[in-house]
Amino acid sequence: RESYDMQSHAGALTMLGISGMFGSAQPLLLTFASERPVFIREYASSMYGTVPYFLSKTAIELPLVMAQMVVQWLVAYWMMDMQGNFGLHLLGTFLIAMAAASTALLVGCLVKDAKQAIEAAPGLFVPQILFAGFFIKMETIPVWMRWLQYICSLKWGMNILLQNEFQDIPYGEKAVLEQNDISDDDLWIYYVVLLSISVGFRTLAAIALSRKAKAFYN
Repeated sequence: RESYDMQSHAGALTMLGISGMFGSAQPLLLTFASERPVFIREYASSMYGTVPYFLSKTAIELPLVMAQMVVQWLVAYWMMDMQGNFGLHLLGTFLIAMAAASTALLVGCLVKDAKQAIEAAPGLFVPQILFAGFFIKMETIPVWMRWLQYICSLKWGMNILLQNEFQDIPYGEKAVLEQNDISDDDLWIYYVVLLSISVGFRTLAAIALSRKAKAFYN
C-alpha cells in the first residue's frame, strides 16, 4: 500500500492511549481533592473506614471508565481503520485508564488541595508520554532515567496496543514492535504490570488518606 504510513498508524494508536489516560486521570485530579474533606469528616464520625470507601469508589469507577473506553473505540476503531482485535484494544485502554486513575488518586491523597493537584499534573502526565515509545526513542533517553519507564502505565499499555495492532499486519511494520522491545512472549507481563500499578497505587492512596484523616483530628 503506497499511501500507507507506519508512523501515522502508530501515532493514531498512541493518541488513543493518551486519551484514555487523560480521560480517567484528569477528572480525579480535579475533583478528589475537593471530595476529600467529606471523607475525612465522615471517617472521623466512624461512619465508614478507608477500605469500604475505596472499594465502593472503585466499583463505581470501573463501569464508568469501561463505558468511556467503549465509546472511544466505537468511534475510533472503524474511522481510523484499525486492524487489531477490538476487544484487546478496548481492554488495553481500559487498563491504561484504570492505572492512570489510580496514580491520580494517589496524588489527590497526597496534595493539600485541588490547586496543588493541578500543579502536579504535568509531573504525572509528561513522563508517561515521554516513555510511551512513540515521541522519543528509548535509546535517546539518558540511561539513568530509563528506569522510570517501569512505573509508567502508558508505556505498558502501549505495548499491549501496539502488539495487538501490528502483529499481523503484512506491510513489514513489525519493526515498530522491535523498536519498542515488544515481544509476544512478554504480553502477560504487560497485563500483570498494569494491574499491579492499578492495585498498588490505589492501596498506597488508601494508606495515605487514612493517615491524613487520623492526623487531621489528632
